[in-house]
Amino acid sequence: MRWQSYEVSKINIAWTAVPEAVAYQIQFTDMTGWTHYSDAEVLPSTQTTYSISCNGTDDGRKLFVQLRYRTLSDGTSPWSVPETVMCAYLPGPPQKAYTDMMTQDLIILRWEPPTFPGGTPILGYKLYMKRSVEAWDLNRPYYEGKEDPVTRLLYITSYNGSALVQSETYHFMTKARNWVGWSENSATLEIVIPYKVSPSDCIVTGNGLTPSDLNIDASVDA
Repeated sequence: MRWQSYEVSKINIAWTAVPEAVAYQIQFTDMTGWTHYSDAEVLPSTQTTYSISCNGTDDGRKLFVQLRYRTLSDGTSPWSVPETVMCAYLPGPPQKAYTDMMTQDLIILRWEPPTFPGGTPILGYKLYMKRSVEAWDLNRPYYEGKEDPVTRLLYITSYNGSALVQSETYHFMTKARNWVGWSENSATLEIVIPYKVSPSDCIVTGNGLTPSDLNIDASVDA
């Protein structure tokens, strides 16, 4: 027996058919010793999959799933070796991204994991980036690390192959992934790239003030 896939509040398990079996039965136990049997009590011999509903238990608790079968002579096999699975749900969104540092040429962006991971480890993240005049394109993340839970800091120096634009507003949001799937989008961070002042912008023109203009005695007695 093996787990097959995770869905929202559901675990799909599968097993290889036993030729002499005329029926199967599933039981699963949590860490407290609570035991539940398959809803139909006895599953037909043609069935080799079963979905465990985790409604009310999708908090990351482990379940120990076992299978046994009945033969035509009404004999019953021992329970199989327990298969450990985990009830889970989609993770919450990562916390809103923030900047460690920003210049005209660089944004150092960081984000924190979801406060609710969904009962399983976080597997990775997506980062989306856009300009104010654009709509979100969720099919084209700026960064996709769906198998990299460690990376939560990025050095951003360009957008769509071009350098960051001064005075432009960029928007950022993230998503997290666990065994079940992807979270909702995080809150959006807006960043305005600062305008780089050139030396010509700093030229001061006009007449300076003299000591007499300020009514200050400029003479100094030795």
